[in-house]
Amino acid sequence: MGKENTVWDAIADVISRHFSIPRNRIRPELTFADLDLDSVALVEFAVVLKEEQDFDVTYVDFVMEDSLGRLAELLAARPR
Repeated sequence: MGKENTVWDAIADVISRHFSIPRNRIRPELTFADLDLDSVALVEFAVVLKEEQDFDVTYVDFVMEDSLGRLAELLAARPR
């Protein structure tokens, strides 16, 4: 679970910083829609996650309805 926690921290940090959402509001069971983020934000998130955290992710890897926890699982399973 260690790698998944690191991935989760990266996801939560990017969302918090780039979309001005308090870190304590960001939970694994939430979706982008739950955080009032749209599909444009999803694309921006994927770009920032790649640029800042070097995760090989595109906005087509997950959808608005996927939970943030699901995204963390997906990324933790990939090589970086």
